[in-house]
Amino acid sequence: MTTSHSTLGTIARRLRAALDATRDALVDVDLAKLIAAEPMLCEAIEAARASARTGAEATTRAAIRADLVEARAALSMCRRLGSMLAEIEQITAAARGENVDYTRQGHRVGRLPVSSAIEVRV
Repeated sequence: MTTSHSTLGTIARRLRAALDATRDALVDVDLAKLIAAEPMLCEAIEAARASARTGAEATTRAAIRADLVEARAALSMCRRLGSMLAEIEQITAAARGENVDYTRQGHRVGRLPVSSAIEVRV
């Protein structure tokens, strides 16, 4: 069974909308908005995973390519904004005189390193 063009298009648009909501929350530094965007993002990712398991024909994939390119750009923006906010938080913690320790890899102790890669199995 393959996934239809309209279904994949809807999934791609939902993913982009969720990423846009996440980006807006990061830009506004609004935790409530960020928390509200999380379920949208989780649902869109789960729908994308489910559709990946059913497959899609080449013509369908080509038709939604623009939506997916825009979703990737939104994800990249969210990644950059999140990294910037983490750096700002580190700088302000040091300015407040808080002890800021780093690992040998240069990551702040007690924090997970921010990855620039996303692993997806299809």
